[in-house]
Amino acid sequence: MTPFGFDTPTTAERLGTIAPPLLEAGFDWIEIEDLADHPPAYWQMLNKIVARYEPRLSVHCEYRHLAPAAQDAEIRDASLTVIRRGIDLAARLGANIAVIHGGKCDVDGLPPESHPLHPLAMQLLSASREQHHRRLRQVLPALADYAAAHCVRLTVENLFLPCDLLRSPDEMAVLLDGLEGQVGMCLDVGHAHVAGFEPQAFVQALGARIWHVHVHGNDGQCDSHRTLAQSDGALARSLPAVAAANPDACLLFELTMSNYSPQAILADREWLAEQLRA
Repeated sequence: MTPFGFDTPTTAERLGTIAPPLLEAGFDWIEIEDLADHPPAYWQMLNKIVARYEPRLSVHCEYRHLAPAAQDAEIRDASLTVIRRGIDLAARLGANIAVIHGGKCDVDGLPPESHPLHPLAMQLLSASREQHHRRLRQVLPALADYAAAHCVRLTVENLFLPCDLLRSPDEMAVLLDGLEGQVGMCLDVGHAHVAGFEPQAFVQALGARIWHVHVHGNDGQCDSHRTLAQSDGALARSLPAVAAANPDACLLFELTMSNYSPQAILADREWLAEQLRA
């Protein structure tokens, strides 16, 4: 049976409001964000919830301002240190999965397509993407070994901005080639939709290497983390194929930071469960 999960809000009060009704209604997975400034009250609430409901866990490693594929070795090493901190947290919590981002290219702030320098900017972006992708492939095996030594499965998430690494199915497949069983993909279906790739394209390219799935909707233009009911219908209809690619992969709703109620998240889960049963 496909497991369903949800991401945790960052305050103890909202965590205590969101988690119990979802876990009591059949959700069985929680994803925790590795934030250095989680207050003690947050950990106390999380420990209380985990002790009572015994959900499976994953950790979303810190990603803001990190550059694990940076050209500068000091920046790269500092970023990898922070990512390993998230893996350490996953190990302490007994989490099954750690999710990481691959970072960004050096080229940002692209001019509009109508600008005469747009073609040159795209060439520079392509060259930067290739260089960063190569460095990410170089550092990923050691990171995977570190995770495995801590009994954590490492997954890499697809992103969506033009300067982001790992936007496309092909880019992700090339990254993971040769790392079968060591590193999997966290397929964020909302990110795929904004990037212009339907989730089925990732399924075709990666199949069972999709170990974890972030579920949220949008209109294909903005990464708004809306419910599936409020999103493009094509995105929602793609999810049964995603679930079929790896029935053990958790379908984890990333909606709590958008201030949805437990009832709205449950309604989205029930709608998706019906699609999976059809």
